[in-house]
Amino acid sequence: MGQHALVLGAGGHAAIAWELGVVTGMADAGIDVRDADLIVGTSAGARVGAQIRSDLGLEDLFRQQVDPHLQTKEPAPPVDFMRWRADFVRAKEGSGDAVAVLKRFGDLALKMPSDLHESRRNRIAQALPSHSWPERRLLIVAVDVESGERRTFDRSILTLPARVPPLCVASLDAAVDTLRRSGARVDVVHPDEVSQAAFASVGGNLLDPSVREAAARAGREQGRRVAVAGAGR
Repeated sequence: MGQHALVLGAGGHAAIAWELGVVTGMADAGIDVRDADLIVGTSAGARVGAQIRSDLGLEDLFRQQVDPHLQTKEPAPPVDFMRWRADFVRAKEGSGDAVAVLKRFGDLALKMPSDLHESRRNRIAQALPSHSWPERRLLIVAVDVESGERRTFDRSILTLPARVPPLCVASLDAAVDTLRRSGARVDVVHPDEVSQAAFASVGGNLLDPSVREAAARAGREQGRRVAVAGAGR
């Protein structure tokens, strides 16, 4: 039997809630992706990966997204989301290879006020069920803001060169095609129309914590449908 991997992407509070909703919904329908041999996450996906690899159950993780009394108290980041997104689009469309693009991403990150870095780290730490690295395999993908080099962090906390498929500087279709040509079966789950509507309810600001309940509930319903469709193949 082949091995299975779960890859979790970025997208702020919207992605965290939606991904946890999808994972919970799939489990409702009998497919528990936490059993994957490997989980890979970046940014929001890194938080979700750490959460679902913890000892906390999916229902508890889901309730943390939909119950205001259990949600971590995280204000919306003091960032103009539309301007931030436009800056990243310009950085991505600039000249040079993938490393050059990622260096420009790093430059944008370094322009953020330094006092926001510490407060952001503290909030993320508070949201994690455990501060111990999971026993089951988990890789966290990151980029060196100065060199633009991609790195993965594992239980040893040593940095290793990130393997293909590359990060968002390459198209998802190209990455998926590379994996399929190698013989892997790849299933991609994008937010459906209901989930997109949940994101739009906060003006499309994926960093706004108030999106969590709507995104999680939409993701759970979508996850159930995804699992049923997959089981029927």
